Amino acid sequence: SELHGNIFKERCGKCSTVFHRDFEVPEEDAQNHETGRRCEDCGGALRDSIIHFGEDLPWHELKMANAKFCGSDLTVVLGSSLQVEPAASLPFKAKRRQRRQSQDTKRAVIVNLQPTRCDDEADLLIRATCDDVMDRLAKALVDDDWEGGRRRRSQPEHLIWSTQQQSF
Repeated sequence: SELHGNIFKERCGKCSTVFHRDFEVPEEDAQNHETGRRCEDCGGALRDSIIHFGEDLPWHELKMANAKFCGSDLTVVLGSSLQVEPAASLPFKAKRRQRRQSQDTKRAVIVNLQPTRCDDEADLLIRATCDDVMDRLAKALVDDDWEGGRRRRSQPEHLIWSTQQQSF
């Protein structure tokens, strides 16, 4: 779910056709999110999908994100201050639900350089850049030269999971 939009996506205001672009869609002089381009199907005005401060999140995307988080076994939060609601509380919905049901299988990881207000709810805290963490994860899952060969192992490496809260 793209709660805050996608800088490379525009949607027709008339027929709702979505266009994925290889360039940034929003224009600096855009009015009401209109990009100045026209729909290739119906000629309607195309609009960017970016949500700005003060605008409501799209209901369908918020509903889908909520369902995905509630059904997840593992949530990894990458580089978020977890300050802006309602998105900030979504990563921990599964954990909160499991506590009410006395389950112990849902996990949450926060990767952020600074502390967040949700650190106490995380099973694992990683104080590092997202780039560094994702690079190490890719190397562990694929292999040390993952950038070049993009080879996949037939069996994934076993990663060590800590149920104790830790900082790295």
